[in-house]
Amino acid sequence: MISSNIFFASFILYFIAFFLYIIGLSKENKEYMQGFRFSVIAFIVHTAGLFVRYYEAGIVELKAFEESTGHIATGSERIRIMLSHPPFTNLYESMIFVLWGIAIVYIVINRRFHLNITGLLGSALIVIGMGLSNLLPDKSITPLIPALKSWWLHLHVITASLAYGAFLIAAVVALLYLIRENISPDRIFTVFLFTTSVLVLMMVSFNPLQYGATLLGVAENGKLRPAVISVILDNQTNPLSIVLKRPSPLIGMVSLITIIFSLAGGTILVIKKLPARTAGLVSSAILLIYLISLLLSVSSQDIGTDKRELADLINYSLSSAGINPSDITNMNFNILPPYRINLSSFPYQFSIILMLFLVSLFFLYLTIRYDSFINRLPLSPVLDTISYRTILFAFPMMTFVILTGAVWAHFAWGRYWGWDPKETWSLITWLVYAFYLHSRHTLRWSGKRAAIIAVIGFAVVIFTYIGVNLGLTGSGLHVYGSK
Repeated sequence: MISSNIFFASFILYFIAFFLYIIGLSKENKEYMQGFRFSVIAFIVHTAGLFVRYYEAGIVELKAFEESTGHIATGSERIRIMLSHPPFTNLYESMIFVLWGIAIVYIVINRRFHLNITGLLGSALIVIGMGLSNLLPDKSITPLIPALKSWWLHLHVITASLAYGAFLIAAVVALLYLIRENISPDRIFTVFLFTTSVLVLMMVSFNPLQYGATLLGVAENGKLRPAVISVILDNQTNPLSIVLKRPSPLIGMVSLITIIFSLAGGTILVIKKLPARTAGLVSSAILLIYLISLLLSVSSQDIGTDKRELADLINYSLSSAGINPSDITNMNFNILPPYRINLSSFPYQFSIILMLFLVSLFFLYLTIRYDSFINRLPLSPVLDTISYRTILFAFPMMTFVILTGAVWAHFAWGRYWGWDPKETWSLITWLVYAFYLHSRHTLRWSGKRAAIIAVIGFAVVIFTYIGVNLGLTGSGLHVYGSK
């Protein structure tokens, strides 16, 4: 699709902006704005891609309407149908749109406060996010179900994108504040190592030794998509969709090693028995090995062509999903073998491990050039004010996200609130930031305490967006990342 090519072009421009920010920071020149200018160009291309995607989605809806009704839509009816499908209704589009919100916030803050370090980190996160979105195997546009054809969806997702983007930048600035306040590299690396262990544990579904790589097959449109079987169990009428997987003992073992070393390194740092620089070297080396293991797991051979091999794959996938094969009364394939494994089989693992590796290199640099880096940052009160104002902007947005989601749910499913995992974690996110604002105004908390809450708040946002979508909190209306 044309929109995917436009998004890739914006990815290249953000990548160039990232390196221009590095050049600007190396010159220690706050007025060096080449990175900012390329960010603006990348954002314009990014926005154009969203409009093109909107048009492409409208064409899909129009064709589906005309095929189902036999009626050719014209005039205002045609426009209404074309506008009914916004460009953020699947995981790929959702990620692209959230990155668009991040770009808005970091560009505004970069321009307003001449804070190039925010531009550097913001553009880096967008590059990683767009790299992940390009690894997702399914970028197709399909007609929407009736529940999603609502203007409340437009308002809900647009405000969510801006809120998430603002919370991200607020957390980044809060982290810079903590560094500016001479938080020791030991403490920073301790938090990083414990965070790494938790993220890796989540990525392998809390069972590293039973990790399986998703199999990809060629769909009717000629593109690779996750291979899924539909099974109907005894005494049930609705089919269950099970993603076909192959055991990946190499990735599982490296995941376990990463978790063990991260926990051990963080614990040793707590009791002050290991220099942060040594911990950083070990962490970076292990994460690099993890990346190499992911690359080595990619197979160019066809998988599942032998009946015995296919049966083993199905049994492994069913056991991973906790299903007894004897309970199945009917089973269908959505994509027939042969199957393949490439980086799109584990896009989250690859992207998150790559991000952790780059962050570990940044923290390693911090242990070497700590004083030099601190001197390039704005004064602590400036960073505290930026983080606070950004959250002050995002919090009403998050409130609006919950309200519009409730109204949309009422029109779609006849209830305002159903304790869906996304609804629950959105409320938890709102409460964390409500506590942040309450603590600043009532308890007079600012500085380090506020910065720590801002960072914790964004960790909750990450889980709300990615963890819930991947089904880590169970099934729900927003769990599309795992399917």
